[in-house]
Amino acid sequence: MTLREMREAAGLTQEQAADATGLSQPSISAIELGRVANPGIETVSSLSKAYGQPLEAVIAAVRASVGEVA
Repeated sequence: MTLREMREAAGLTQEQAADATGLSQPSISAIELGRVANPGIETVSSLSKAYGQPLEAVIAAVRASVGEVA
């Protein structure tokens, strides 16, 4: 499952995810698009909580999104 799929499964827009995590909407977008190669553990943890997903699943999705960037 991608980060976007996780966010959408949680019923959140990027703006709502930003509010829930304390990140900016552009940051949420950049992470989803794989433009942030190594987000901090606090960021990944906040995404995990906001999306209702296990931390390990969010880490795997971040790694996969970074791998998709050409």
